[in-house]
Amino acid sequence: MPQDFAQAASWFRVAMKGEDHLAQAHLGQLMVQGLVEGGAQEGTRLAKEAAEYGGPEAEMIYGRLLWRQRQPTEEAVRWLKRSVASNYPGGAYELSRFYASQGDQKQADQWQAKAKDMETARGSFADAVAFAYSGKTRESAREVYNRGYRILAGQEQGTIDQAVELVRNAAYQQVKEAEAQLGLMYLHGAGMPQDTIEATYWFRRAALHGSPDAKRLLEDALTSPQAK
Repeated sequence: MPQDFAQAASWFRVAMKGEDHLAQAHLGQLMVQGLVEGGAQEGTRLAKEAAEYGGPEAEMIYGRLLWRQRQPTEEAVRWLKRSVASNYPGGAYELSRFYASQGDQKQADQWQAKAKDMETARGSFADAVAFAYSGKTRESAREVYNRGYRILAGQEQGTIDQAVELVRNAAYQQVKEAEAQLGLMYLHGAGMPQDTIEATYWFRRAALHGSPDAKRLLEDALTSPQAK
């Protein structure tokens, strides 16, 4: 059947009323591509907002829009790698396309192979998404965060590297406390290089997911000497 981008945009807007951020990212993509009204600037804004809320496919869409609009490649790669870190094979495939476009076939082949390995390890993409967003996964992710926090607080044996990995894994699964904690660790360089950009990213995600402290932490990060 013929493609009807206007109808697709209409459906995406309806979904957005129910806070469907992936629909928002897709609508932004259509705008950037000039397939529906709205313009590239608004489309990019919508896609960025969706990516900041979290979700690997939205992160991939925003990263892809950045590099295809010839925006700073470091930022595009950052978002695509976040998508991969959330176990989304599409992010790895897009990184493969990106590096191929840059003439780096070695990296392109490596990301292509990683994408295939991810699909093999996780089964079909549809099954992976269903599992990643199930209540069981959220519960286990919270348990992972709690263990990481106990290590940081000295309540359980473990190394700082182990704590970082536990907190990071929980944050990628949208545990708001883990997102805020990871932001703090980036802000203060606890167990990782200090990175105010990453800190503000995780504080924004935590705020969007309902963390009561994230707004204050975000303001602190934006006014820190490293941010200036």
